[in-house]
Amino acid sequence: MSTANLDPTAHASSLTNHNPSNYSTNASFVYSSAYTAPVLDILEAQAGEKIIDLGCGTGELTRLIYEKVTAQAAGGGRGEVIGVDSSSEMLDKASSYKDYPIPYIRADIQDLPTFVSRYPQYKGHFDAVFTNATLHWCKDPKGVIELVGWLLRPGGRMAFEFGGFGNCVGIRAGLHQALKKRGIDPVPLDPWYFPTVGQYEAVLRSSSPTNPLTPQSLHLVPRPTPLPTSLRGWLDTFARSTFLSSFDDRQAGEILDDVVEICKVDNYWSEDIPGNGNEDGMNVKGKGEPGPGKSSASGSGQGKEKEKKEGWEVMYVRLRGSAIKPE
Repeated sequence: MSTANLDPTAHASSLTNHNPSNYSTNASFVYSSAYTAPVLDILEAQAGEKIIDLGCGTGELTRLIYEKVTAQAAGGGRGEVIGVDSSSEMLDKASSYKDYPIPYIRADIQDLPTFVSRYPQYKGHFDAVFTNATLHWCKDPKGVIELVGWLLRPGGRMAFEFGGFGNCVGIRAGLHQALKKRGIDPVPLDPWYFPTVGQYEAVLRSSSPTNPLTPQSLHLVPRPTPLPTSLRGWLDTFARSTFLSSFDDRQAGEILDDVVEICKVDNYWSEDIPGNGNEDGMNVKGKGEPGPGKSSASGSGQGKEKEKKEGWEVMYVRLRGSAIKPE
């Protein structure tokens, strides 16, 4: 099977087909306070500000920002928060929190012309643009930054964190290897954009020919991340409906099983084989799940130390920073 045999219309956009229940089960760390506090600190939302959250997902961080900006400001005014995502399932979940009257917009944040035509009132409207764990899904980074520049008032700021160079090292290579083994070119199917600091600084400066964004303190942050379930659960959440959206369930399952085997040596740990590359230590074949009676908690402080028997970790590398729109 080659890419020539794949139906291009079956390869769904990586921005539109994320599943909120998969996130809750296999990737709850995405919204954990320990992992989101640094980018929220960079944003430093203030009462009375107008902030837009690009790639808001199910709105966990959007609601935290809402609580900050709608507190009574010194001048008597209240702030405003808007969430934007391209996944209708994610937005349905976000909108279900009725105690938070946050407007949500379904839009592709890479498509400035369409956004401008639908929401002309938001030109220069916001004090800040916030985005977390989203921009690595955007294969047109310049389109995103053009939108950011259009949304911000002069002097406004952007605070961001997303996958940077080296993110998910080994797993991405495992997916490429499993596809090449089947005679399939993985490059056109790969949904991710993981830039270096220098590459993304150049993108930020390309936001406008006359008034570009000014990068502020960009840096890469390695973050070993314990998985709440397994590598197969992670792949089902982040790769099945994006990287492998062109494949039927049988084909995708076989590919993902191969990826688990490829990555086991670097991403799986067990007390039975401390510090050693694993070949035979799994208790359950194929799926890559911890065995019966085993805990998938790892060295991040999840669970008591005596309960930790085995688990999976992914090496995340986050690109974190901010940018300013000149006055």
